[in-house]
Amino acid sequence: MTNDTAQSVDTQVAQTEKIGLSDLVIAGVLGFLTFFFLQLWEFPGLHPALWNDAAVASGVRPASHVIGNYWTAIASLIYGACGISAANAFLRFLGHLVMAGIAVVVYALLREMLAFIMRARPQFSKRRTLVQQLASALGTCAFVLSDPIWNAGQTLSETTVLLALTLAAIEFFFVFLRKGSLVYSYICAIILGLLCAETPMGFLITASFIVLNGVVLKYIPALESPFFQPASIEVGKWYMTFLFIASIIVGIVLNSLVYISHGGLSAIGETVGSIPLSYALGYWAKITSASGLLGWLLWFGVCFSPFLVSMIRFPNAADEELFLPYSTGMVFFLCSLLAFTQSCFLPALWFWKYGPVNSSYLLSLGMLFTATTVAAGMAIMGIDAVCRNHNRLAEQMFGNDDEDDEDERSSKKLALKLASTNFIRRVGVLITPVFLVLIMLPGRVKEQTRDKLAIVRDAIKETVTEAGVAEYIFTDDQRDPAIEIASASRGGALT
Repeated sequence: MTNDTAQSVDTQVAQTEKIGLSDLVIAGVLGFLTFFFLQLWEFPGLHPALWNDAAVASGVRPASHVIGNYWTAIASLIYGACGISAANAFLRFLGHLVMAGIAVVVYALLREMLAFIMRARPQFSKRRTLVQQLASALGTCAFVLSDPIWNAGQTLSETTVLLALTLAAIEFFFVFLRKGSLVYSYICAIILGLLCAETPMGFLITASFIVLNGVVLKYIPALESPFFQPASIEVGKWYMTFLFIASIIVGIVLNSLVYISHGGLSAIGETVGSIPLSYALGYWAKITSASGLLGWLLWFGVCFSPFLVSMIRFPNAADEELFLPYSTGMVFFLCSLLAFTQSCFLPALWFWKYGPVNSSYLLSLGMLFTATTVAAGMAIMGIDAVCRNHNRLAEQMFGNDDEDDEDERSSKKLALKLASTNFIRRVGVLITPVFLVLIMLPGRVKEQTRDKLAIVRDAIKETVTEAGVAEYIFTDDQRDPAIEIASASRGGALT
């Protein structure tokens, strides 16, 4: 390959990977639609999963956990500035807004990920870029419309904050791989440190980044990464390590300060010296309580394994110079179908209904894997229908310069069959994403859930109203934090 040809290929690859104006428009539309539908179908009041955390952030109750206080720090500022009633409404609005931003980031992430993996097969065409955009948009819809993500977007919650940090770290990591600038790796290291201080899953994500970087350097040697430069290897690794450790320390200090300032130590009668042990126990509790054994097995089998298989087989399947083997196509179809079942509105198909999964953040990571699998499957089918020239490949494999009239007629019949097949495939590529979104969208209305939450909200208001000037009431403990918040919003101190 000459220098001019190599430079042309590099330019084409850069154009394929580049996030252009059309990508910004698609991402903006997805973000707006996410915000619009969340506003349209929002849950009334705070979700019950946030009652206790909201009571801590508003100062009604003392803190009970030293880990997981990023949300408490944010909510405390909002409660202090707005008051309890206005703060609850603002947290719902902020949750919708953050989820809209997450939708934009997920689209950009899937778009860059697909383009990055395709770099191993540096073919370029506008159709190829269009397929990536269509697949990324479908993957984003599958992610946002999945039940765990939709619930997390109803109100700014701990899961929403963790999800935003995770996606930001992944996005900066892929921008670093694509652009080769160490600045992005430094930002990624800082975000990963904050994530590790908040959840033990952060260390697993960090380890996966290290492994992925090694795989990329080994199997995509054409990548102009700064790690190929000896000076950058040593200096960059030291800076990233120091920033990572410093960020973990900052996160731990922030969590500890929030825990102390919200009366956590006073409530249990301990001193500051007990925080390291409490932090270690909190880490262990997050790991053991995240999911049961069956839940972990189903998470790996339904979410992670199809994603891993799709990513391994994606580069060869995206090669336009070869026919898509039937077995490979079926692998992507089945993996995408299994992943899509977790995003549709049929609860009987959701894996967490059959295994105890208590961590909404773990479910959110699973939904990210399933959304990526859906995008990968759609991209492969789109490449086969829109980008791959079946007539040319058939001529290369079966063509004959000395063919007689009968062979020529057979060749024309084959070309006609391939042309009709291509038409059906291309129509299918355009119709399928719309059909899948129309299947997912109605399930997000959740009229029964919203009606039940409205009844609970009214019951809490009625309880506080009937209590009047009383300071104590006897309850079944199920709605105590919500009752205390409602009382505090009226200036009372009902417990």
